Amino acid sequence: NTSTDLDEEVTSVALLDTRHLNEQAAVNSLVISWTVILIILVGMFTITRDLGHLSRKLLEPLRVLADEMQSIAHINLAAISKEEKVEVEQGAEEVQLIQHIFNKTKVAIISW
Repeated sequence: NTSTDLDEEVTSVALLDTRHLNEQAAVNSLVISWTVILIILVGMFTITRDLGHLSRKLLEPLRVLADEMQSIAHINLAAISKEEKVEVEQGAEEVQLIQHIFNKTKVAIISW
């Protein structure tokens, strides 16, 4: 079977128009790409919002509490007064409890 033998045997040629299929695949790729980009943007927005919430409710009250503990640890009682109670009103419930217990401890140390 040489190429001349095949040329003699071929009597018809079929042409397929696949342009529509290629266009459909391109549109599908674009839709998938934009969907992924949208999901990533929504995820970034959600994480940013949650980190702001975490900072406001947990980290800032803990930072205030840590500063107060640092002043007690350095026996800086002159900077601490009985009236100076930093109450955490917007923090997590656990942080509020820690702050309340620390305030009681601070009053006990000052009165001692």
